[in-house]
Amino acid sequence: MNFYFACCGIFIFFLLICSCILQVGFDKLCTSILENKEIKSCSDAQQKSWATPYKGSLFYTNIYSAKSADWVNFFLWIVILGLLIVQKRKESEFRPLSASDPEWSTAENEPIVSSKSRQS
Repeated sequence: MNFYFACCGIFIFFLLICSCILQVGFDKLCTSILENKEIKSCSDAQQKSWATPYKGSLFYTNIYSAKSADWVNFFLWIVILGLLIVQKRKESEFRPLSASDPEWSTAENEPIVSSKSRQS
């Protein structure tokens, strides 16, 4: 179970880093595009004609979809981590008795009628 916690934690950590990088990059790109006074929003920029080597068609839609999918994936891994924690707590409620527990005794393992009384 600890292995699953470690894997889940590593996935969440890297997804958080990727989500933040994508979010910051997206915001910086939109800010730089909006410096042009003719463009009112970042989504409007994909409709404009771009310089010759660049094609801006659907750049906003694609980056926005990637950013949204990354955050959804991050929060789904948070849910998975929560389910692992609930599962771990439910497993820890029941522990079978062992010889080191004070409630455990060998008298419970002895037969009701001893074999010595049968022989006589």
